[in-house]
Amino acid sequence: MTIRAEIGVIERFPDAAHLASYAGLVPRVSGTGGRVRYGAITKRGSSWLRWALVEAAIHATRRRDEVGRWARQLALKHGGLKARVACARALCGEIYRTWPRG
Repeated sequence: MTIRAEIGVIERFPDAAHLASYAGLVPRVSGTGGRVRYGAITKRGSSWLRWALVEAAIHATRRRDEVGRWARQLALKHGGLKARVACARALCGEIYRTWPRG
């Protein structure tokens, strides 16, 4: 219910990347002189939506589909906390694709 209340009307987001940006789950980007550095997540936008997506992503490693396998591999390679944030960002894509339009 929190995710539904925080997103509201899905049509206001042109794609899943904009939804992830609204949730503050995208990396901070700073660039100068042709060099680009990607930092920690921005944490801009809806903190309640970000919290709900990260809470849902905690259970992503238990999924039996390709997202679950990806989450387990990511957790082993980069650590559990980074995997949670990456899974939360991936959940934005799933939410955007499956959200009823109209």
